[in-house]
Amino acid sequence: RALIGASRLGSGEPAVYEFVYDGEQWSEVGFFISPDARPLSTAGVLRGHTALFKYNYDGVFVFEHVDGVWRATHDLRNPDKPVGRSDFGSGRAMSDGWIVIGAISEDILAPNGGAAYAYRRLPSGGLEYTQKLVAPDVLDGPRFGSDVEIGGDELFIGAPQSDRDFPSQGVVHVYRLRDGAWEHTQEITHAQPDRSDQFGTALSVYGDRLAIYAYGDITPDRTRGSIYIFERDPDGRWEQAANVYAADPGYQYGGGMLWGDTLAVGSLDALVGGEPTGAVDVFDLGCLLCPADLDADGALTIFDFLLFFNLFDDGDAQADFDGDGELTIFDFLAFQTAFDAGCD
Repeated sequence: RALIGASRLGSGEPAVYEFVYDGEQWSEVGFFISPDARPLSTAGVLRGHTALFKYNYDGVFVFEHVDGVWRATHDLRNPDKPVGRSDFGSGRAMSDGWIVIGAISEDILAPNGGAAYAYRRLPSGGLEYTQKLVAPDVLDGPRFGSDVEIGGDELFIGAPQSDRDFPSQGVVHVYRLRDGAWEHTQEITHAQPDRSDQFGTALSVYGDRLAIYAYGDITPDRTRGSIYIFERDPDGRWEQAANVYAADPGYQYGGGMLWGDTLAVGSLDALVGGEPTGAVDVFDLGCLLCPADLDADGALTIFDFLLFFNLFDDGDAQADFDGDGELTIFDFLAFQTAFDAGCD
């Protein structure tokens, strides 16, 4: 099933069109509108029989598919009831047990500090607001909640305006569900930071793989925007594995969507036949990712050897190249084999 927001032809009122796939083709089966015909975002979040659509500046509708009909069952507003605009709904994520909503302009603690609100999904079909999350560095105005994603018992929240080595470098905060509450476990940054990278603008997670969009990243080919791929190491921490960016210089790369070994990345102004019609690039990560490229710069060099030695000396599980749970001479041999195999 696919849900696509648009304006109804003729009336101009906002609607969401529903398509289903029968194994061979997609077919339109109907549409629905929001209560009071409030404008909906063109991009929604769909999981099973539940969909989330942002409306206006500070609201999110929860739609449920019941008896073949989509109905708005919840109208979520910022629990803090801000006086001004908080952009509640800037990030939206959903799992079988949770809905998490980002609000990047939440300024109760600091201007543009941002926040994320967690709702537990109840067996009765109701929602219970349980927790407000803010960035540890909220005073820096990181726009925490630009995007949110849930993968299993982990929650990922982008804070693209966070200052680290450079202003607005951006980070992603990782939380794990423990005893019914979300606890901060890791801060993710990328290996080639720079000013205004805005790392964490958009997120996508699938299994042990995480795609993080850096909106302002200037790539070696002088394109703007790139995707950093992270994979979970044996200790459960996320490590950078690759950097993906546009092959054609001059246009803005968009956020990525992960599905298995596939990464799809859109660009609104990509040139096709000399015209800025937009495009979607599709990558096979099974071919792209290279285990021996430890610094994830796309090339195998002496720096990968030096990084392997440092990881081994530190007892880091990332150096366990033979996967036996121990660091031995055989890991050196396995790394050498992977390095010699190359990254074609």
